[in-house]
Amino acid sequence: MQKDPSRVNLFWKLSVPDLGRLEDIQLPPAAQLLPKVEEPHVTLLFFGGRDEKKAAQKACLPLEQFQNMNSILADLEGESVCFSAHAIFIHPQVVFASVSLPDDLPCDGDHPNIKFRVSPSADGSIVRSILQQLQRVQENGLVRRIDLDPPISLMGTVEMETGAPRSNQIRQTHVADEDQGTWVYVKKHSHMKCAVVHFPSMEIRDAVLVRATASAFREFPGISFDMKAHHEKKGSDQVPDAIFVAWKTEESSASSITAQDLKGFFDSQTAPLMNSAPYRGAHVADKLLRSKNVTGPQSGTTSSSEEVVVLRLTRMARSPQVIELLLHSPALQACRRRVLNAGYDIEPAWANGAKIFVPGILPHELQQANLTLRDCHVIVYRCDEDSMPCRDRPKLSYEQDMGRRRRPRTADSDEVVEVVCTLRTNSSFGPNSNYQYGY
Repeated sequence: MQKDPSRVNLFWKLSVPDLGRLEDIQLPPAAQLLPKVEEPHVTLLFFGGRDEKKAAQKACLPLEQFQNMNSILADLEGESVCFSAHAIFIHPQVVFASVSLPDDLPCDGDHPNIKFRVSPSADGSIVRSILQQLQRVQENGLVRRIDLDPPISLMGTVEMETGAPRSNQIRQTHVADEDQGTWVYVKKHSHMKCAVVHFPSMEIRDAVLVRATASAFREFPGISFDMKAHHEKKGSDQVPDAIFVAWKTEESSASSITAQDLKGFFDSQTAPLMNSAPYRGAHVADKLLRSKNVTGPQSGTTSSSEEVVVLRLTRMARSPQVIELLLHSPALQACRRRVLNAGYDIEPAWANGAKIFVPGILPHELQQANLTLRDCHVIVYRCDEDSMPCRDRPKLSYEQDMGRRRRPRTADSDEVVEVVCTLRTNSSFGPNSNYQYGY
């Protein structure tokens, strides 16, 4: 489901458009005067427009547990779920029913409930407040309880409630300044004096770090530079082929730096290295990487085993079990070793959570192919495709029947992995070659 960027996630809910026999319960006259709730629902997991980390903190839940609940509910979106109401509570400002949900349907709260009549002046948290001090309000006569024997069966649909963000939740959008050079790819921050520069290999990057001394920046008078190996935003892992460069401008200087300026400078620093003996392997790798093209059916003499395949996980891409399989499964050990031995990262920061099991893939190549990676993408060689451990659908607890009605699926819709496209590469740099990474 495509998310509307102008709206934020408010909460996962079990939408209940038909209250069935709950509406037939005879209520006191005062309660009958309360307006009916237009869209009755059971709240399952609350976001309030926040991201996962902040929402988990607000709910006092570990982030991993919150993410797992969110992932399960995302996979269940649109599914119908059977549940039951076992008691009705009548308060001067609200009428609600306590409900019992299937054990394997995530719900943040010990007392799931559904409001069906409420005063316009009632606080949004009134039901939670009543349930937290239920014994006292019952003793004071503020709440009347009607037990339902037998319980009333209801049917709901798992949905995400979204809404317009509050003013303090609107983040200004900044578009990075990017430029592709002959040898380097530059991504400059939109409004800060820093950039990330990608090189053909880790060795070339390290050599440029040595070459680009203060004297090399003479073409930028009044500006002082600082460079270091680039690290992932989350964690301390290096990005093998990239540097982080920052600069500051003297007050008397009106100069500014663009991505094009950095591209020209670092291309000039890289070019002499590409033809020198110690780095010829990087030159070969760069040439091969630039030869990749998004294709339909493969043609020519390229071996099918050397094709690079972009796969999409159609479900559960963010579940901890699937991520564990991709990063630690013995079936993909050779794929992981191939990438790490070549000096690359399986989860580079620029890949948005995608897993890359082919050494040498760089972000600008995917941009040229009009392919935006997400956490559901996996890039492998064609010959490694059958090694994907998640081709066998993981048997997670929420795959059980859970008493819900499933949407009808076509024969093809049950595929967990689908091919998005293929990239053509050269067999001398592929999984069957004797090419040795490292110089």
